[in-house]
Amino acid sequence: MSRVIHIKGSVIIENIEIARKALSQSLVQGITIEEKRFVFNNYDNNDGYNKKTEIGQVETIYQSLLNEYYQLIAEEKRLLEEKIVEEKLFQMEQELKRLDELNRLEEEKIRIESEKRVIREQKKEMIIKNAKKQGYIVKKEITKNNTIKLVLQRRVY
Repeated sequence: MSRVIHIKGSVIIENIEIARKALSQSLVQGITIEEKRFVFNNYDNNDGYNKKTEIGQVETIYQSLLNEYYQLIAEEKRLLEEKIVEEKLFQMEQELKRLDELNRLEEEKIRIESEKRVIREQKKEMIIKNAKKQGYIVKKEITKNNTIKLVLQRRVY
């Protein structure tokens, strides 16, 4: 005598695609997905004695596939976090290189300014020396904005 058997699984389905994959892997006939659970609603000659174990097998397959899915997601998340950390580290290294370059340029600028100042002083000394040889005296010396203005006066005897 056959009658309709209603058997509902105990596992609540979180991912419908993984549940369908578990059903296709189990090769059990008559089990469907309804209301986020595995369900058997069909005629059965054996009054559903084996269907509970078959639903249990489908649920274990589903649980294993779901665990693999969660592990895969966790691994992808970890890799993404590592990539983000590496990218931030690379950006920080680039910023340090840029700052080092700016510091080097600033030091170079200071060095060049000091060399210019030394050259200006040497040139001023040379001009004053040559002017004294020709009979001039330095009446006034004005230093402004990195320029030197000399007012020379000739001595007449």
